[in-house]
Amino acid sequence: MANLPIYQSNHCLLELVKNYRSHPAILAYPSKHFYNGKLSAMAPPDEVNQLCGWRMLPNPEFPMLFYGTFPAKVTSDLMTHSVPRTHARIGVEGEDKQEGDSPSFFNPHEAIVVADLVMSLLKEKKLSEFDIGVISPFRKQIMKIRSLLRSRRVWYVTGRQRPTANDLSADA
Repeated sequence: MANLPIYQSNHCLLELVKNYRSHPAILAYPSKHFYNGKLSAMAPPDEVNQLCGWRMLPNPEFPMLFYGTFPAKVTSDLMTHSVPRTHARIGVEGEDKQEGDSPSFFNPHEAIVVADLVMSLLKEKKLSEFDIGVISPFRKQIMKIRSLLRSRRVWYVTGRQRPTANDLSADA
């Protein structure tokens, strides 16, 4: 990206190179590929490492979990193919469904797993409901997860639909 013409011109360019929110491993890629190694992780280690050791992490030293839904025929070798072993991901079998005339999809198996993961974080890592957010590309999936959490007496976990290109257009 540093080779783009805008970066080669004499225009004033402001780079924000100190990140106070993310784990250093999360910032490694953008630092290398977009900031020429100048992006620095400044978040307090006790904050970005507070989930280390959680039993659900594929690597207990790396506090991030990539989770996805895969068709039944996908093997575990394929599930971790493009993600380094230290950033391993896990998945759940399932299928996208729709209700009635709703254009939004949901995956009931995935919703249950997400609710279980949230409950595990609340119980094992002693997080507050206000510390957890769930992002999904589908509004109906957020509604299903929120319903499951509320049935377990969890009221304040934030659920957001990930914006799509249509959401960001001027006509939306």
